[in-house]
Amino acid sequence: MGTNIRVEVMYDDTVYSKWGDIINETYAGDIIDAVLDEDVEEYFGKDRKGREVFVGSLNAYGKLVLEPGFKLVDLK
Repeated sequence: MGTNIRVEVMYDDTVYSKWGDIINETYAGDIIDAVLDEDVEEYFGKDRKGREVFVGSLNAYGKLVLEPGFKLVDLK
């Protein structure tokens, strides 16, 4: 699996902290370039305002597992 992936957002979503602050916002149709954090084997990208978005991770077999609401567009 490469260290970079490109995903498409399938539906609008807003993630809030337990205090009600917005952590990130994604919108259907947006394309997010995500980079693998090799220490934790998780992929992170940025939303429209530059906030970090968790898009997926690698399972125990090294296979990509995307979060609901994301579709793989390209491996880099």
